[in-house]
Amino acid sequence: MGLMSFHRSNITVKQSAEEIEAFDTIYQDYPNRPFLSPHRDLKKWLDTVETDRQYIVPKKMMETFNDGLFPGDIILLWRVGFNTLHTDSILPQYFEYHYGIDGYERLNVLEKRTFIRRLNPDENLSWHTLPQLKSILKKHQIKGYSKLNKQEMIAKIIKLIPKKDYAQELSICGYKLTAKGEEALKEHNDIVEKHPKKG
Repeated sequence: MGLMSFHRSNITVKQSAEEIEAFDTIYQDYPNRPFLSPHRDLKKWLDTVETDRQYIVPKKMMETFNDGLFPGDIILLWRVGFNTLHTDSILPQYFEYHYGIDGYERLNVLEKRTFIRRLNPDENLSWHTLPQLKSILKKHQIKGYSKLNKQEMIAKIIKLIPKKDYAQELSICGYKLTAKGEEALKEHNDIVEKHPKKG
């Protein structure tokens, strides 16, 4: 039985007080309680970990480093470093089931603590599709864009439309590592090295 069967991202599952107490008992000697999503089928998870302990978050994942970061935070920084993470990204379930964190909440913490930042509007245009960029130009009655490539279209938006106007029309926002985030990632590179890689 794989982790994917434990989680239904769009459905809130009823979790009884007894199940939550059993969850807390498993992690009672941890320095921090692992994240428990309201979407988790907690009964199924509890039944499984009775015989298969691999689905219990390792204790070391709930210990913070001197900089206050969890191991899961380092993996988030690593993912941000690929420049593929944005505000609408769907995060892998291993953040909850292996690293014990709420990835979305921890992204906010990393941003607040300036390990990452959101892209500014000019940078963020590259995250949007050609149809989205065309829609912005059309809305502002800019002509002559039908044969432009993406970079030319972005340049046209930046040159001809006030930033405050098109910034409001951007539907997602990418994340980028700050120098502080890059340093933290470098310092805790052993966490990345231990993280399972595809292929």
